[in-house]
Amino acid sequence: DFIHPDDRRNFIETLDQLKNTGAQLFIECRFQCRTKGYRWLSCSLADYSDERLCYIVARDVTDRVMAEQKLAHDACHDPLTGLYNRAEFMKRLNYALAYAARQPRYGFALLYLDLDRFKIINDTLGHNIGDELLREVSRHLLNAVRKVDIVARLGGDEFVILLMDITIPEEAERVAQNIHSLLTPPVILQSNAIKISASIGIALSTIKYQDAAAMLHDADTAMYAAKSNGKSQYVLFYPGVHG
Repeated sequence: DFIHPDDRRNFIETLDQLKNTGAQLFIECRFQCRTKGYRWLSCSLADYSDERLCYIVARDVTDRVMAEQKLAHDACHDPLTGLYNRAEFMKRLNYALAYAARQPRYGFALLYLDLDRFKIINDTLGHNIGDELLREVSRHLLNAVRKVDIVARLGGDEFVILLMDITIPEEAERVAQNIHSLLTPPVILQSNAIKISASIGIALSTIKYQDAAAMLHDADTAMYAAKSNGKSQYVLFYPGVHG
């Protein structure tokens, strides 16, 4: 019971393997400590069948495991907002395209967002408020989508959203409308009431897209068309749209 619930099955399977083979085995898992928290232990297991005992020699490797997890997290997340970064998003977009190529009935949508007037806000009120505004926008975007969807920050004030299992334009458009609604109320930061809006470009998955860069480009093109239409708009990409 003092083994972390997520690690118990693996630990039990290791014990069964030890019982069947008698070989010395190694496993890393989390054990509960007196503070009710968990520590990562690197365990060496040896079976002494004649004594009907299992000996475990364990070493605390929590600091090393946590450092590795932080490195893995930082490699695919934006440090300011905690959203996925560009590299991780492009990887997941390529995965979605590959899956859609194998499943003709599966579709998804890509939303490309650029905040309107962000540079003016950032220059006049300062980078600290600008950073907090980006974090606030990130929270709104997460609230606008489902858990299965993916939200990422490309850099600056540009964000992208991958809407999974979307087959008709209206579904993606409803999300864009929801984002506009969430961004409508002013954001209060350090006694400043800041109005923010976003221009959104939408691209739907089709068989013509062979890689993530092409689909991202089309969504970006539609976003610039939305910005040209008066900002706080969304535009669905189709051949002939241009920024």
